[in-house]
Amino acid sequence: MTALLSAVLIVAVLGALTYFGIKKYLTENKEIIYARGHGYVSTSPIENYAESNKELDNPARGFYSMYAVTVTDAPMDKTVIFSDKFAENTGLKLIELNLNNYTFGEIRQPGLENIERIFERLEELNSPCIVRFLYDWDGKNMEIEPASIDIILRHMKQIAPIMNEHKNAVFSTQGLFVGSWGEMHSTRYGSEEDFRLLAETLDEALDSDIYMAVRTPAQWRTIIGTKEPEYSGEAEGKLSLRLGLFNDGMFGGEFDLGTYGNVDKNQSKALTDRWNRAEELDFQDVLCKRAPNGGETVGDNEYNDIDNVLGDMQLMHLTYLHKNYDTSVIEKWKNQRISDGTIFDGFTGYDYISEHLGYRLVLSAAAFSYNEEADTADFSAGIRNVGFAPIYMQADTEIVLKGNGIKESIPVERDIRELTGGKMHDTVEDYGIELELFGMPEGTYELYFNVKDIATGRMLEFANEEEMTEDGYYLGSIELGGVEEYWQDWKEAKHLGWITGI
Repeated sequence: MTALLSAVLIVAVLGALTYFGIKKYLTENKEIIYARGHGYVSTSPIENYAESNKELDNPARGFYSMYAVTVTDAPMDKTVIFSDKFAENTGLKLIELNLNNYTFGEIRQPGLENIERIFERLEELNSPCIVRFLYDWDGKNMEIEPASIDIILRHMKQIAPIMNEHKNAVFSTQGLFVGSWGEMHSTRYGSEEDFRLLAETLDEALDSDIYMAVRTPAQWRTIIGTKEPEYSGEAEGKLSLRLGLFNDGMFGGEFDLGTYGNVDKNQSKALTDRWNRAEELDFQDVLCKRAPNGGETVGDNEYNDIDNVLGDMQLMHLTYLHKNYDTSVIEKWKNQRISDGTIFDGFTGYDYISEHLGYRLVLSAAAFSYNEEADTADFSAGIRNVGFAPIYMQADTEIVLKGNGIKESIPVERDIRELTGGKMHDTVEDYGIELELFGMPEGTYELYFNVKDIATGRMLEFANEEEMTEDGYYLGSIELGGVEEYWQDWKEAKHLGWITGI
């Protein structure tokens, strides 16, 4: 009787302060009674989700459209800088800004104001773009390029504050302003020292949230000064963390139009060496887990046959491709079919690639568990990334709890960008929270999972048959009971003879 009276006394005293339930434990015929927040807890997670092959509309990934603008001093109204068709296109865009009117000196104030209007217009679209500054569109860069590198450096420093002010409009830059078509070749500023100076100047001037990209892995190694990507904690804030790649000779053959070479990595003596294709792909597999990769395809050949190209895209962690170039390759993909026995079986190669460029998140299952002693619950969602690449943009991941007049968004501390996709597309990782239930009113609560892109505020779509709600994807429910439920269980247990000596 003493044990029961003690427990009742605890409830009587503490009940005046807060709401208590009682949870009973039986251990080797000895009854132990604890004062707890809830006497009854039932969880109902969604155990399996259906994966979908539907088209997703998520930012900073996919086939892109290209738009070209020559910067001038002439007045430009931001509402007509781009056509209505441009504004209606919600997909990824590459914006090329030609500075050939300023090759003899700094960009004059009217030109800077026009550049600002362009970025204001891009920001209004709420869809981060790829941006490339250049001086040449005709393959005649050596005739047009500024006569001094100091002019280019000055242009970088003039433009960067504008981009920083509108950084939510920019996913990544391409190139370092130099070279024919801005592709870092056919330039008088292609030495190791010049590339480093250009990259470091742009890096110092640009907000760290904006990615940068260079044309080849060898250029990346030359600029960073190492054969291996740096991704330890010590790399935080360094150029190596945000410098990616763009390849406008992609899948053009064994060497991708000079992107790769024939030097074996272990025989390489210079950072400028271009390694053989297999080793360069392995390099990209590491590098592009943290910085984006994209570009253009060129030339119909065996390397871009659909049966060959998908494995390379996984290794490259490919995020974006030009939707109109090279048309011979694009049309080939539209006429080749996927035959892999999955939910994409029978899709055209083009549609399959379109849905796997960048990230493609899939909910696999939800898991709930209740800690009786601590009166806490763990809620988690199992997530896969079946796309070629990670999410590179910063994103908030959260679980939303709703019920009994309560709605609370609880941050998930784990970074969703850890899901790198590519060859890891079958890996399921848990993203969850621990929630203290003590003091929560009894009743039923629903839980939802969502990932929100910070730059756009858009909630990301998952590749599941289940529909996304305004709070995210439904994970399941938890029902919380109270003291009354406990006492009913206790009386029944006593009646059945499970509790004796009281």
